[in-house]
Amino acid sequence: MEVVGRVSSGRRKATADIGRHLDQLKAETGHDLIAGTLNLCLTRPVRLDPSSAIRFDKARMLWPARVADVDVWAYRWQGCKLHVLELVADRMLRSHLAVNDGDRVVVTVTPGLVTRLPALESAAWVVLWAGRESWYYSGEKYQARVRRWEKRLGLLQRA
Repeated sequence: MEVVGRVSSGRRKATADIGRHLDQLKAETGHDLIAGTLNLCLTRPVRLDPSSAIRFDKARMLWPARVADVDVWAYRWQGCKLHVLELVADRMLRSHLAVNDGDRVVVTVTPGLVTRLPALESAAWVVLWAGRESWYYSGEKYQARVRRWEKRLGLLQRA
């Protein structure tokens, strides 16, 4: 299954979160991962199946994926927006893929790792986030306004 997103500069939170667990992640994935992530704002909401994830730090999860010629790991945490996907790999993806903010990236995820969103959740996401996907990394006031609706409507990644 292909998932499409646009590259966005992040807030550097994942570097520390992943960096603390590199030894565990190497044992689990078999790869020497880099602590940084390539941040994507997806064009539609995607919920990944938590039962298929590699878990670390209680509520943080990785799923295998692929971008171009590179095996990557899709990274999320409990409560992550469904249109946010961060990619972890054994190399700096931004430079390897030669991408900049706003560039389109196609991620291939095994179809069984994606769970279908009910129509109500998909419609609610359109109302709250369509056209505003990149605000996750820049619009903290907007996020605060919609957070309770996201929780009520189930628009967050489950652990």
